[in-house]
Amino acid sequence: MEPPAPPGSQIDRDATEAQSIAPKEKASAEPTPAGEVRHAAQPASVALTDRKSSRAFEMQRVAIVIGCLFLLGAIFYLGTRVPGWLYLYRSHQRQAFQKSTPEKFPGISSDELVEQALIDQETGRWREAGERFLEARRKNNAYRGIFFMVGTLSFQHGDLDSADALFAAALASGENQEGANAFRAKIAIRRHDYAAAERFCEAATMAAPFVWTNYYQWAEVLRMNHNPREAIRRYEQAARRAPRGFGVIGCRYKVRLARIEARDPTVVEEITKKKSEGPLPPEWLVTEAALKIDQGQFGDAFQLLTEARAATTTATFSSYVNDMIFQNTAQNNPVFAEICRTNNPSTEPVQ
Repeated sequence: MEPPAPPGSQIDRDATEAQSIAPKEKASAEPTPAGEVRHAAQPASVALTDRKSSRAFEMQRVAIVIGCLFLLGAIFYLGTRVPGWLYLYRSHQRQAFQKSTPEKFPGISSDELVEQALIDQETGRWREAGERFLEARRKNNAYRGIFFMVGTLSFQHGDLDSADALFAAALASGENQEGANAFRAKIAIRRHDYAAAERFCEAATMAAPFVWTNYYQWAEVLRMNHNPREAIRRYEQAARRAPRGFGVIGCRYKVRLARIEARDPTVVEEITKKKSEGPLPPEWLVTEAALKIDQGQFGDAFQLLTEARAATTTATFSSYVNDMIFQNTAQNNPVFAEICRTNNPSTEPVQ
């Protein structure tokens, strides 16, 4: 047995350090029953700091969400107010410009100008009438509908650029929303701008949701823009609003034409069923003619059109063949040119 180390020696110092370290290691790395090492728990100050950091992060996130909602609300509010502010600004600018422009008819009141314009309109001087109407509007903003009136005159006489600008002015002034949008759709159709025509037609239906011809024109534009399936829905809306009689028949007829363009096979079944009930009515004869054209059977289509023309009035037959299916065929096939000739270039149905 070795003698104990002298006090203060190196051996004694090492033993003392080992004894002081051993309890710490035992506390920090004590084996668990499963053989795992159980580390010492974090100090309470560290856990408290973590909880405070987490709470601060949550508060920051809530503040960000509230800020985003407030920003969205502000953007929405400005979006609703900006058009009105722009209109007021433009009105102010227009009034300032008008005041700086010399009068065309000095010494004549706005009421007198309107009466003179109506006389000019009756006698066919539509440009002079338009000038007097607009001057009356410049002198008295209380007159409503003048932009639409002059726009209609310009449209009827083929001045589409002036008409479009006047209808836009009517819309900006909050006047004749339904009529101005409907006319702008017609102008867009003549320019072959079918996307714009769709927007104007939709706006017209929003301004006058029970006017059936607006839905009818919208459906026509959708077909021109190669969207017959959506056109079917608009024709059906027109039919629900149309007066009893030819208006409803015309809408149902157009639905069948749109279904032919959409390659809907049920049209053939409906024609077959209709034949089993007796001779086909004129609108069904023309429907089958459209189907034959779509199938490339032009001889059969021409025969069906001949039968339909003999079975109805000229005006009614013209309204049936005044459709893009027949008009496009007439342009490319001389045989159809005469029988599909019509004096009604409008997209609106004959009433």
